[in-house]
Amino acid sequence: MKRLLLFLLLFTAQLSAKDPTQDTVSTFIKAAKVSDQHTWVNYQLQKHPTILVFPSGLIYAIHFTPQTKEWTAETIEGTTVWKANQDKWNLRQMGMVSNFPIEGQNGFIFPVQEKDPEKTIRIVVHEQFHDYQARYFADQDVGIPPEEAYTPPEVLALIVIEDQILRAYADQGLKSSELLQDYLVVNDARLAKQGPLVRRWEAQQQRMEGLAEYVSQCCFNRMGSPMRNELVYSLGASINEPELHTHALFGRHYGIGAILAHALDALQVANWKQQVQEGRPLVDLVRASLSKPDGDRLAAIKTRYHYNHLIAQAKQNIERQQAEADELNKRFRDSEGVVLSVELPPDTGCSGSGMSMKSVVLKDGTKLIVGDQSISTTPDQKWRIQLDQIPIHYLTSTGGRILKVPPRMVLTIDGKPVAVQELFNTKQERGFTALSWKEQHSEFHSEGFSGKISFENDALNIRFFR
Repeated sequence: MKRLLLFLLLFTAQLSAKDPTQDTVSTFIKAAKVSDQHTWVNYQLQKHPTILVFPSGLIYAIHFTPQTKEWTAETIEGTTVWKANQDKWNLRQMGMVSNFPIEGQNGFIFPVQEKDPEKTIRIVVHEQFHDYQARYFADQDVGIPPEEAYTPPEVLALIVIEDQILRAYADQGLKSSELLQDYLVVNDARLAKQGPLVRRWEAQQQRMEGLAEYVSQCCFNRMGSPMRNELVYSLGASINEPELHTHALFGRHYGIGAILAHALDALQVANWKQQVQEGRPLVDLVRASLSKPDGDRLAAIKTRYHYNHLIAQAKQNIERQQAEADELNKRFRDSEGVVLSVELPPDTGCSGSGMSMKSVVLKDGTKLIVGDQSISTTPDQKWRIQLDQIPIHYLTSTGGRILKVPPRMVLTIDGKPVAVQELFNTKQERGFTALSWKEQHSEFHSEGFSGKISFENDALNIRFFR
């Protein structure tokens, strides 16, 4: 009897266990079906071939017309999808690619890393909306502010207050105009300290990243899977957050832009999506839809949110951050290996995917990254770098990488192997049109881009010609 009961339990468990691969494909199809005019005008996931590449080796293509015998048909959620067991296109060697030519079509290639299907497809919807933005949104060239703009304790304290206000607004069901007015008062006071470049940068980040997050949330809301927690996730940093500067410069604008977009829906602002698409900042549309607050509201808000205490805490955080950056820089300097700096080819751009244990933004905008596991490629796949748990390296503000490699590592320069140590010892410039290397923590490949290898500042530098 006990054996029978054990068999039944195991059998039931097997039946109830979901196939995470098919579950992810199913979730994408459901999201595609609701990504219509109600989400954003002309944004439809069903119009674009999407190819999900799974760690198991399986490849699923949705809204795709196969031209070879590599694919077999399956039906998921009433939709014909195509599965390939063999990767003849080397898709698993790529990062995320927006328009990859495959069998006469341009496909969106996405390497699945998350085990949670909803998290995976939330990212897919978000990233595919960036393609829509590239086609239909008015282009706005905005520079990245220096990291120093986000170091004054007064600025960090106001940022934390802004986040707390918008979290409260979301928690209360997007209904309190008073909280929106409080947010605008604090936001205006902070941006007055930081200047027009920061104002333009934040407006653009909220318009691009925030709206991509908003669209993703709308799809899941319409699927019956509300994502309120995701709505406020990126606003969860406290004044003691170890990476508060990175949060202030980048991460928070996903959540802020999404909440401001939901606020415009709640306020029933007519035609706001078209206005944002044409370039108007979300925050300006929210401000125009509310009455002007009375009196000196800022002083009362500062008292309510313990502004002076936040400033004192921010000063301590800045000291900790600087000490941590100094320690990580020292660890990089003291680690074994030859410093190698590689740039992106000019006028190419880069996309990718991955994760890391920690990142610190330095004063010049460079990111110091610990434990990076990622893939970055140019759109044509002719420049590609893959990092695998690299202990410490730098990502420059222009997309270049600075890392340490073993002296015995071999660079293949136009088909000829050359040891890094030899290049380091001779310090002679070398031209190239094809370059590659592979070692424990990094792999690089470039072809069709002319450049030179030179020795400067105790490092091998790989630069590409325009």
